[in-house]
Amino acid sequence: SFVLLAMVCSAQGSPQRNRKVKATFIGDLVQTDHKVEGKVYIIDENTIAIDKFGYDGKGFGVYIHVATQGNNLDDYEGNKILVPYPTGSEGEPIEEEYDGT
Repeated sequence: SFVLLAMVCSAQGSPQRNRKVKATFIGDLVQTDHKVEGKVYIIDENTIAIDKFGYDGKGFGVYIHVATQGNNLDDYEGNKILVPYPTGSEGEPIEEEYDGT
């Protein structure tokens, strides 16, 4: 199972907008700061998608992390992987307000 950790530090829109793919809904981003929100889907064993992503732009930005191993939040924090967003980068923060459109 995946645990998605949206770390408040940065934000941006997806160039994949309106792309149709088969995906499995796994949950909403919850208990976040700065109105980070979105619906998380698994596309395949290497791909997740966050639909309707939002961020108020008032923090330092949002980094997207994923953890697949652990029994509690501390374990997941210790096993997190920074998602290279945008694609081809080493992971850049999303810093501007984004309302999912």
